[in-house]
Amino acid sequence: MPDSETHKAYEAHKASSVEMPDPAYIPDQEMNKEDDRLLREWIEGQECDEFSDAERWRREQSHGKVNTYSNSGRVQNYGALIVVDEARSNLVTGCSENVEELLSIKVGSILKGNFFDFFDEESATALKSLLASDLYTVPSVNVNVIGSDPSTGERLVSVASLTAHRKAGRLVCELIPRRADEVDIKWRPHSRSRASIHQLQICNSYDSLLNITTQELWHISGFDRVMIYKFDPTDMHGVVVSERISTSTPSSLLGSHFPASDVPQQSRQSFFQMGIRHVHDVNDLGSQIIMLDGEDLPDISLMNSRSIHPCHRMYLNAMGVKSQFVQSVAVGAHLWGLVIFHHYQGPLRLSTELLMSCEVVIKAFSIRLSSVLQDVRHARQELVLKLQGQICDQIVQSKDVAIGLTKGPDDMRRIVDHAIGACVVSTNNKVIATVGEVPSEATMTRLVSWACDDDFANFRAKSETPHVRTPGNLRTVCIQSLVETFQVEDSDEWCAGALLTRFKGGMLVWFRGRYQDSVMWAGDPSLQSEERPRQSFQRIMVQYKSRCMTWLPDDMADSQRLAHLLDELTHTMDSEFSSKMLMRLTHDRIKSRTQCSALASELVDLIEGANAPIFGMDTTGIATHWNKMTSCLTGIKKEEAIGQPVSKLLNLSVYAAKELDAVSQCAQLGYVVKPIQLTVTSRGGLFEYEGTVAPGDDVDLFLGPTVSRDISGRPGNVMFVGQDVTEVRNTLAKCMDIEAGYQRVISGSASPIFGVSTDGLITDWNTATVSMTKVSQDEAIGKPFLGTHGVFGGLISVTDQDILTKLEILVHGALFSDKDGQGNVGLGAEGNQEGMKASQFEFSCINKDGKRVEILIMASCRSTAASHDRTDQTASAIFFAMDVSEKKALEVANTTYIAAKAASQAKSEQIGFLCHELRNPLNGVIGNVSLLNECDLDPDSKDLAETALQCCTQLMRIMNDVLDMSKVEAGKLEIEKLPFDLSNVVNTVCSQIRVTAEEKGVAVEVEYIGFKDHYWVHGDPVRIQQVLSNFAWNSIKFTDEGSIKFTMELKDSVVNGKNRPDHCVLKLSVTDTGPGIPEETLKKLFQPFVQAEVSTFRQYGGTGLGLSICKQLAELMGGNVGASSTLDVGSVFHLQLNEERIHEPPSSPEQYPTQTDPYQQARGGRPAPPPAPQ
Repeated sequence: MPDSETHKAYEAHKASSVEMPDPAYIPDQEMNKEDDRLLREWIEGQECDEFSDAERWRREQSHGKVNTYSNSGRVQNYGALIVVDEARSNLVTGCSENVEELLSIKVGSILKGNFFDFFDEESATALKSLLASDLYTVPSVNVNVIGSDPSTGERLVSVASLTAHRKAGRLVCELIPRRADEVDIKWRPHSRSRASIHQLQICNSYDSLLNITTQELWHISGFDRVMIYKFDPTDMHGVVVSERISTSTPSSLLGSHFPASDVPQQSRQSFFQMGIRHVHDVNDLGSQIIMLDGEDLPDISLMNSRSIHPCHRMYLNAMGVKSQFVQSVAVGAHLWGLVIFHHYQGPLRLSTELLMSCEVVIKAFSIRLSSVLQDVRHARQELVLKLQGQICDQIVQSKDVAIGLTKGPDDMRRIVDHAIGACVVSTNNKVIATVGEVPSEATMTRLVSWACDDDFANFRAKSETPHVRTPGNLRTVCIQSLVETFQVEDSDEWCAGALLTRFKGGMLVWFRGRYQDSVMWAGDPSLQSEERPRQSFQRIMVQYKSRCMTWLPDDMADSQRLAHLLDELTHTMDSEFSSKMLMRLTHDRIKSRTQCSALASELVDLIEGANAPIFGMDTTGIATHWNKMTSCLTGIKKEEAIGQPVSKLLNLSVYAAKELDAVSQCAQLGYVVKPIQLTVTSRGGLFEYEGTVAPGDDVDLFLGPTVSRDISGRPGNVMFVGQDVTEVRNTLAKCMDIEAGYQRVISGSASPIFGVSTDGLITDWNTATVSMTKVSQDEAIGKPFLGTHGVFGGLISVTDQDILTKLEILVHGALFSDKDGQGNVGLGAEGNQEGMKASQFEFSCINKDGKRVEILIMASCRSTAASHDRTDQTASAIFFAMDVSEKKALEVANTTYIAAKAASQAKSEQIGFLCHELRNPLNGVIGNVSLLNECDLDPDSKDLAETALQCCTQLMRIMNDVLDMSKVEAGKLEIEKLPFDLSNVVNTVCSQIRVTAEEKGVAVEVEYIGFKDHYWVHGDPVRIQQVLSNFAWNSIKFTDEGSIKFTMELKDSVVNGKNRPDHCVLKLSVTDTGPGIPEETLKKLFQPFVQAEVSTFRQYGGTGLGLSICKQLAELMGGNVGASSTLDVGSVFHLQLNEERIHEPPSSPEQYPTQTDPYQQARGGRPAPPPAPQ
């Protein structure tokens, strides 16, 4: 039992501990209790002599001075701490004892003093500006601290790095003195870090990435051991996944596992928030924090220089570590692991330059690691989505969920990695289908019974089996060991674990086989819960049997996604739509289709008139799109380009053609493809570029691909949105070839160009850069390129803080590109020319005017030799920028256009499907009503039957129009070439409207011009009659008196001034004496779903598709349609075709189709009703 003093100290520790929420972790209360228990055991078990850490710690706790995790009461001796109360005129209320040793300021003089009085005027002004914001953390800044010589009282100025945090209304400042050789360092990364970053950039392998990182950091830092410590996401225990050690290091820890309690939850939170932790001397007890009377100790949990926990000190001493440096590795919003540096030969402090280099390399590693893991995750998601789609197809075809999940070529096992079997459980707790390896019948019975009773629902609360993990929503349950969970014989089961996921139709279960897992623990794991800190790290191998591979969150997410998909699919298969809902759905889809078509038309116009070259190609490399700007730059007109191979049009080399083809294929496969650059030899500029681009000129295009896909996800055409970077490349070439004209070329260039020296300061700033950033040359020159919150000395803010790290990596890559293996600057091929190699990066920023700008930036290393001695060379980075905001907007617009086009295609197919399904029962209704109409009915019943027949006929006509429109848009409507008599077609149309015309008292007339009566041509009589019938019924609909006149005019066919005797021009017109059409309506009359007035639809009905179909049919037949009208006089609609003459008509009727009813012939002999008014 602990004594009363120790018990009070422990209770004081518990009361003062403040739990800091961390969005990356879910607080584990059991873990917190375990850490507290171990701390109490450590305090009780230590010898309480005069020099004991435990005694000192307990005494400070008894006075309420120590909060175990938020404040140790001490700081390491390499840094000083000052506590400021901003609410009391920046009064200093506390400081560390070592301020006199480090900053030459006496403790008595700084307490109760004004914080800003201890800095020179320039530093005080800068600090006031920084602290004026409400930032929780004030970034690091160099300041000049004013102190005095303790013996002479002479004024002393020391340079220190100041970092501050706000907590509970107080400002806690950490000051670390800069050594003499560090005072002038602004931005001078270690030469080794440049090579490291370059290697990380080109590495795509996970294992290689780990090994390169530890290898490079070991060389840069000089520590005896550098290791990457990864947290297991299941229980947060750690494992060393990569390591580099020196010959003096005790032993390797590679592959060793450490329990989660070795890095407690509070420590993980601290690492995630702070990023780094540097312990120069493990055995340094540090300096005491002194506070004014009545003032509580501040929270210094985010201070890098705070003293380490005594348990941590003993833990490191047990490992023989004298100095430690740790930096966190975050992937997204989660702590992935740590990079840990250990030194065993004595205390070791990294210089500021080396510290910055290590931080940059680790940040570069984090970024590259995120990219590699994201690529793996995306590939897995693509595979799972494809499998889910194939399983859904199997279910739809078999009309049974269980069969579709287990009997097809792609069964449910492939959804979850390493699954050897699976089964489907119905809602009545019966196993209805299995696939692959499954447990024995007895185990399956116990598993299903357990999963379907109250144990499954209450499992999280009961927590009886530690081998089962459940997510928060209880939709999915994971069992690591069936043997341990259900107490079955180990030898009876090959299936070791199970993953259970519920859905509306029952439950899905996956099984994994036995996994003989051998884990190497650093120390005996059975004693890890009994002793802390451990005194031994001897490696012990532990065998784990009767368990499966750990179920990961990704496995549960994949199973849940399939369950949600099955829920939706089951609902769709069980639903029944009434005819009214079906018609409403059709109406809504037609409306959406119209909107998508209008949007697609606008986007086509936007792409065609864009100020950027845009062209498209199909999967075989044939050009499908070619906008005006592409024609301007290449000298190839659109009509010449469409249908030709793109590589041939652009006259690409074999290598360039292969590169373009590879990029196209990668984009079609769904990979993220970086833009490429192509050099095209122009035939001479066209239009406004006619005098700018001469024949034979090289045009450099920077191209980004976008793939269109159909409704099933299959790739289609690839659209390339480009940017003409010829001037940028020419400028770069001039800079490489003409050293004497360097400044003149940069200043006069139309492309933004600026330079950065090796110490990170801007050296060049041309007029185009001023125009892009709105920052004047005087404001930019001499400012650091990378600031704390932005670029160009902080004058331009960036949209993402990771951009700063990536820009720093870009500069490193540019400077390193001109380095040889010995770190010397490499010359050109001649040994005396300037070497230059460019790399590029695209990012978003906010310029000085507050406008968002998308910038493509290319960095190059510019090296010059001051003498013949290679050591006299100097290197700097030169940046070529370009505003690509318009290109980004065009890419978004092109993506929207592709989506709209796919949506329009899907809607057209759905509408065609619905019309096909409705037409068969409607034909039956028409037939039955026709038979009923022939029966002996009374007058009222006769009227009702005739009205029903007319309505059905009208509905049939509407569906036929919609089907025709769908066929035309899908390219499935074929035009026939048959011999026919033109007068028969016209007479058939006249007979269709004659009865209606006579009822209204309207005369029907026929006029022939250029021939007398019968005239034979080759064409499609069905479609010609369809167009004339639409014209005629429109005329009879609006004409109440007067006449309707059919005019057939025959002309000679003349092409390029030459008469073609075998062809003729037919102009078929329908003239009425109706009210006429306004001019503004006439312009859009042939567009889909357009009618003259809203009242027209109310009075006459119709879909507004007839005239649009007429226009498309005419274009398919190689002709055109048109209309003219005069108000209160009438309207004329005409169809003009170029057809082949038949000089000798067929001798017998069997040689040509019957023309009495072309509609009946075209529709397979089925009778067709007369067309309704449009």
